[in-house]
Amino acid sequence: MTFVSGFRSAKAVAARWCMAALATAGLLATAAPALADAPGERPDQTAFRALFKELVETNTSLSAGSCTLAAERMAARLRAAGLPEGQITLFSVADHPKEGGLVAVPRQHLWHRFEVVN
Repeated sequence: MTFVSGFRSAKAVAARWCMAALATAGLLATAAPALADAPGERPDQTAFRALFKELVETNTSLSAGSCTLAAERMAARLRAAGLPEGQITLFSVADHPKEGGLVAVPRQHLWHRFEVVN
């Protein structure tokens, strides 16, 4: 079954997403010293750093990590920010429970309700 044009299976899609997450985390982790807390940092910047740190520290490698765990952590933050449960979808397949992901579809008019959550 083809889910995305160019991919042959859900496993291939999940593997590419995990690899992309890992690559992004790796690139951004090298910039971590530049992301040190700055004096006079705004609350939204502090919240972003906390979210970013949590995501970078979540192991999403194919060999030992879990993209599903990273998705669950991001879903928890979306819930805490006020996104209704019906607009958050966590997914995975039984054969590859650690290769799951997250789809969040916030309604545009709800963005003003989101709060900065640490």
